[in-house]
Parts: sequence; structure tokens; C-alpha cells
Amino acid sequence: MLIATFVYEDWKQYLTAMQALPTNDSTGLLGGIYDALRRFAKENEKLFSDAEAAKLVSVGPSDRHRQLRDQIAAILLSICGAVSSPFTAAFVAEALVCRSMEKADFETVYPLLERIIKP
Repeated sequence: MLIATFVYEDWKQYLTAMQALPTNDSTGLLGGIYDALRRFAKENEKLFSDAEAAKLVSVGPSDRHRQLRDQIAAILLSICGAVSSPFTAAFVAEALVCRSMEKADFETVYPLLERIIKP
């Protein structure tokens, strides 16, 4: 429980920083979120790569993952197309989370995301 509390407190700080990013620039917003996710993952790398520690932190991996994705999707709503904003925002958030954990370069990921969010 103590480990989960520390990770949660760290995540709240990163989430607050992501929520403060300007939403009028899709490249800056996506890049800022991506960088924050990479920093969060790096700071908690030992925890995420240790199977026993990861079990202690996660109550339900799919629930935690969905919650994280939904928090990021809420930030992305402003840059997603009006027709399918919630779906598009969740899709882009999922891509950001997955690709940042895979340590992919943002320059590689962004053109694909741009095609999704631009009408």
C-alpha cells in the first residue's frame, strides 16, 4: 500500500502538469503528454519491471490502465475531432501510453497521431 501511495502521489503531479499544458497546439500538447509519460515511466522503471512489486501496486491492471488512459483522454478532448471526440481521445491516449512505455521516439509517433486527430 505504501508503494502504491508513492506512485499515486507521483502520478498526480504528472497529471497536474499535463493538465496545465496549452491545448491550442496539438503538437505541443501531445509532445508534452508523451514526455511526461516517459519521465513517469523512467522514474518508476524498477517498480514497473519488477513483477513482484508490480503485483503489489496494481489492484487490477486493466482498471488502473483504463483510469490512466481516461485521465489523459480528458486532456486530449480539445484537439480531437468533434464527431468522435471521446473515442478519438481514448484511442490517442492509449497510443501515447503504449508507445511511451515502449520508449518509441515522439518524432516517429506524432505523424501517426496527427493523422488521427486532424480532420
